[in-house]
Amino acid sequence: MMPVMQPLEQVVPQPKRGWLKRPALRDAVLCLSLANLCFLRVWEETLAYRKSDMFLMKEIPSQLDYLATAS
Repeated sequence: MMPVMQPLEQVVPQPKRGWLKRPALRDAVLCLSLANLCFLRVWEETLAYRKSDMFLMKEIPSQLDYLATAS
């Protein structure tokens, strides 16, 4: 008696199609990630200032500064 052959899809798992499998979307996510690294100092100065830093500031960051940093 000959063994029953299984379909190829059951023997070799097919790669899942995720949102990172599309090259254009993957590249866009990678670019945004690298852009955040480039602007890390701006993020740090806007979001993480200390009381000692406030002494040298003319004014604290406003809502417009936060909006400009986010965009």
